[in-house]
Amino acid sequence: ESPPCLRPIHPRGPRFPFKVGPGDPEILDLTVLTDTGDVRWWLELSWTSVGQQGVLRVDFAGAPFRTMALPTGANDGE
Repeated sequence: ESPPCLRPIHPRGPRFPFKVGPGDPEILDLTVLTDTGDVRWWLELSWTSVGQQGVLRVDFAGAPFRTMALPTGANDGE
């Protein structure tokens, strides 16, 4: 999708946006797929707390994550 969006895989998963409280950590398990190409990406997490707000960039130690499509024929047993 352009731009990509985060959505739950499980039908009973949380709907975005969702709320958490202090001391209530959330773990997001991402499955990132692409049909074509070599995609470099990061996650931007928008947050609001007690009247403050911001955006947290989640990346790979300052570099973008990388997702690549399987080469043509990779699933054909070649």
